[in-house]
Amino acid sequence: MKKMLSIFLALAAVLVIGSTSAMAEEGMFGPIKLGVQGTFADDTDFGVGARVEYSLQEMISLPIDVVAFFNWYFPDGFDFWEISGNATYSIPMDMIVPYAGAGLYYASFDAGSFDDSEIGLNILGGAKFELGMGMTPFAEFRLTMGDYDQWMISGGVLF
Repeated sequence: MKKMLSIFLALAAVLVIGSTSAMAEEGMFGPIKLGVQGTFADDTDFGVGARVEYSLQEMISLPIDVVAFFNWYFPDGFDFWEISGNATYSIPMDMIVPYAGAGLYYASFDAGSFDDSEIGLNILGGAKFELGMGMTPFAEFRLTMGDYDQWMISGGVLF
């Protein structure tokens, strides 16, 4: 649990430092969006997490985002968490912005006397709903491939 708390605090520090430097250069969050998400996974039940997205569109003139998130799951009898880094390609439309992408994840499993971790592949797709008002809800479907193969459905809000 102490290790998990340390990782969570380190991730929060990276998000705060990254968003502060981006605000100084770009204005209100600039190309960075921060958010929260809830996830249902077929093997690990329900989880909650934090998400950060960084748009590369101004640098490379393509609708590509770098997406990173941390999820903590609440299955019965063990602890499970993951950190993921992905690249997504969006198809800009008026209010609904579909996207697809891929990336890597690092997951940790702890069941008391047994613990394990692994690195695997993410394949994901979803949609963002550009409502204005500084909020962007999203919904996403993701497959993970590795020792912990599973599918996940996530939803949340980016700011």
